[in-house]
Order: sequence, then C-alpha cells, then structure tokens
Amino acid sequence: MRARIANSSFFGYKMNMAITANRVIIAAVVTTGEKNDGKQLDADRKSRAVSMDVETLIVNIAYLEKNNLVYTNGNTLDFIAKLNPLIT
Repeated sequence: MRARIANSSFFGYKMNMAITANRVIIAAVVTTGEKNDGKQLDADRKSRAVSMDVETLIVNIAYLEKNNLVYTNGNTLDFIAKLNPLIT
C-alpha cells in the first residue's frame, strides 16, 4: 500500500499503540500507510478493553486535529501534543 504524504510517499503499514506510563502496551492498531493517524485515537474504547482509566493522552503531531481535541475536552482528558510550527 503506497500513500502520499506531502511531497513524498510512504509504503507499508503503521502501528498505533496505547501504552501506560510504565510502557505496557494496552492496545494496538495496525493500519495501511494511507490511513490518517489522528483518526485512530479512541482512548475510551481502548482503556475499557483493559479496564483502565485514562487521564492523560501524550501523542505526536499527527493526532492533533479538531475532533480529537473536542473528544478529550468533553471527556476531561489531558491532551499533550506538539503543535504544528505553523500554528505556534
């Protein structure tokens, strides 16, 4: 599977993981290269699968999108992500 990312291409698959502060993997989703990382954020469902309460999400810039900000704000989760340089 080949995906276009800006002026380059990406061939392969991506792994999205939810981990604890102690680096224990509690959920993992593998997607094809063209899938949007931000759409893979579903901390509530993933945390219930292992009976854990999620309080803070630390993510990379690919997860920073409006729907995720609304989701975390509505569920009183701390959302930590590096901002896009164009925004800052």
